[in-house]
Amino acid sequence: MRSKAMGLLGLRVLFGIVMPGAIVLGQECAIDEKLRFQTVRQVAKLLEEKYVLPEIGKKYSDHLLSLLSRNAFSGIAEGSRLAETIENALGEIQKDLHLKVRFDPQGVKSMRQGEARSEEERGKAHELQLQAERRRNFGALELKILPGNIGYFRLDSFPGEAGSETLISALGFLQYADVIVLDLRNNGGGNPEMIMLLGSYFFDADEGVHFSGFFHRIKDRMYQHRGFFYVPGRRLPLTKLYILTSRRTFSAAEGFAYDFKCLKRATIVGEKTMGAAHAANPFVVNDCFLLQLPFARPISPVTQSSWEGIGVEPDIPCQPNAAITAVIQNELDRILTDLGGENEINTLGYRFLEENMVDTAIEIFTRNVRLHPQSANVYDSLGEAYMKAGNKSLAIQNYRKSLELNPKNDNAKKMLEKLQN
Repeated sequence: MRSKAMGLLGLRVLFGIVMPGAIVLGQECAIDEKLRFQTVRQVAKLLEEKYVLPEIGKKYSDHLLSLLSRNAFSGIAEGSRLAETIENALGEIQKDLHLKVRFDPQGVKSMRQGEARSEEERGKAHELQLQAERRRNFGALELKILPGNIGYFRLDSFPGEAGSETLISALGFLQYADVIVLDLRNNGGGNPEMIMLLGSYFFDADEGVHFSGFFHRIKDRMYQHRGFFYVPGRRLPLTKLYILTSRRTFSAAEGFAYDFKCLKRATIVGEKTMGAAHAANPFVVNDCFLLQLPFARPISPVTQSSWEGIGVEPDIPCQPNAAITAVIQNELDRILTDLGGENEINTLGYRFLEENMVDTAIEIFTRNVRLHPQSANVYDSLGEAYMKAGNKSLAIQNYRKSLELNPKNDNAKKMLEKLQN
């Protein structure tokens, strides 16, 4: 499932990149004055020529060269410390979470070997990568229907193209949910094409939704991320969508949340995200160092900007571990209106109790008490919920009320005896 706008871009793995290789020390990477000078000069050159924001790239370069002329890197004998010092110096100009300097001789070697690999060797490497993605189930880690017909989908990465069937199957499972919760709290980014695939399901085919533009500095071209006109299965343009975020939500996952917030198609719940919008790839500096260099950036058609450096602000701020509860609280009026009767509301409360969502169960039982104040059963249920929550005094209070309304309630007698002894 490829977008024609992106199929030839080579931008499939730009977000949330991990630099390749492991550090291997060798004589060829002994850190002397010549290597320090050459490393700083080459990092400065790459940034000026390729960094996504030309004016910032020039500032980075000028700053490094100024420090070099003042011997700021002299005496550094460890490669990892030199990389850290250069990276910290860049941060003095502007923080970019995708901009990284690494002392990684083995990573350099692997990149160079990769460029020279045969088609057969590339195929084997691709298969190993695919096996690793399969073991992670392409980032799709949890899928279920919560009480109240709320569909929940935990996605910890946006997979490569091979994971498209997994995403499509997940949406097929959720297609009749009244509400969908997409959990990106631990999502570190991934493939932009899979973002467009997933996003397309939440719009009509004829909308031609424009998620974002994408400026590629090296190619000096603007590309567009648009919805697909065809996706397998049922579209969900009217299904209410919540996106859960945290401070760990990074890169392309932030982009999904940002696009959907700008398009007013989702409610964002949780914490502000990290603020890493730029796309980056590793570049060889020399035999010893790699530079992860941001060279492309998204541009929203709504804001003409992005989330770089600022993150995505939630519509409903809360701690990450309270995000699902916040969604349910926001949906509770609708859920209870759909149910109506005492027994149906009580059953819903018990479903949340079984999910160990005790606070939500208490809220539902409390509302049921207000709606049916003469029912011994609803007080009994509220007492049970408070008991599970560890609130002994309120559990006793509600069991007593239940027994007052129905003196034959043996369960209330038994629970009171247990609580009072």
